This record gives sequence, structure tokens and C-alpha cells, in this order.
Amino acid sequence: MSHSNTTQDDQYQSYELNVSHCVDESAICAEVALLAQSDLSIKITLVGNIDIDIIPDTKNITNCCRESFFALELVDHTSLLESVFVREMAQENTVRGVVVKRLLELSKATTNAAQLRIYELTLRELLARFEVMQGGDYS
Repeated sequence: MSHSNTTQDDQYQSYELNVSHCVDESAICAEVALLAQSDLSIKITLVGNIDIDIIPDTKNITNCCRESFFALELVDHTSLLESVFVREMAQENTVRGVVVKRLLELSKATTNAAQLRIYELTLRELLARFEVMQGGDYS
């Protein structure tokens, strides 16, 4: 389990949980469960590079782990920008491929976290519109 940027006030904690190494959603659930305490109110932000087939469905993960916490909020800030699937898509000679290639170029040209998040959300919206992604909460 890898987490960072831990913050805490009297009754609420916040963690960034890196799920780059997780191979599926059940592995992400297991990582979240490792933080479980019945008296803990927590916001967990999932971060890290993932591939298209393991996009976390925060609703499913929350439902899986909710009983183990006093209160649980999950936020998905994982990234597909470095995934093999997306890099392969950028090589396509299609409108989708051209747009994805441009997004990857733009993402490599910045270190601004807010701008990278915009590119990530744009990529997810593009994939959803092309019906590449199934299920999940892409916000």
C-alpha cells in the first residue's frame, strides 16, 4: 500500500492512495480495506497510472468497503495518460487517434497538475464518447 499527503483534523482524515500496482478493482478494494477503522471518517483519493481495464468504479469500491469505516469518500484521480492502451490508440489513423495523440503531446509538455488533470478528464470524456470505457465514474 502506498499513500501520501496525509492530512487530519480532529475527526476527518484524507489520504492519497497510489493504486498503480493494482491489477483489478478487487485489488484496489483490498488496498482501501487496509486503511479500515470502524471509527474513521476518511476521504481517499486514488492516484497513480492505470490501464483502461482497471478504471476504478468508486461507487463499487465504496459499497465494498463502506461497512469498515465510520464514513468513507473515494475520489478517482488516477491517470490513463501513460497507459499502453492509450499510447497504442494514439498511433491509430483515426480522428480518435489524432485527438489522443495531441492530448498526449500536450500532457508531456506541462508539469502543471491542474492542466494534467484537465487533459486526463478530456481523455476520459473522449474514450467514453467513443464507447471505449465501460462503467466507472470518470470525474
